[in-house]
Amino acid sequence: MAGLLSRALYEDELSQIGNLYNEMILAHHKPDETDDEATATAREWLEKRALHALQAFQFHPSTPSPQVGHYIDAYFFRMSKLALSILSSHGVKELDKVRIPDSSMSAFLKQLPTIPTN
Repeated sequence: MAGLLSRALYEDELSQIGNLYNEMILAHHKPDETDDEATATAREWLEKRALHALQAFQFHPSTPSPQVGHYIDAYFFRMSKLALSILSSHGVKELDKVRIPDSSMSAFLKQLPTIPTN
């Protein structure tokens, strides 16, 4: 049950981050433009919030039985058929649609969602 609840809370947090991203960045910024100061600040704040969510839902061995943390971790990933959501350079996307950035390809793959480099 804890894995299911954790996954629901995580997905809710990423959904809120996605809504904020759409309101604060997508509504006022075109993907080809460089970030102005307000957009850069909003992007940095959302990246920190998403990083906090990722760190908060890391499961560690528990006491007195280390298996509890293991079971919560396992069920966190099994409780949804959808891929885990993550913040990308183009908003919140499913993990299987986001790539690790490669600086040699960034010049011509601007529309490809990547993990933020900060």
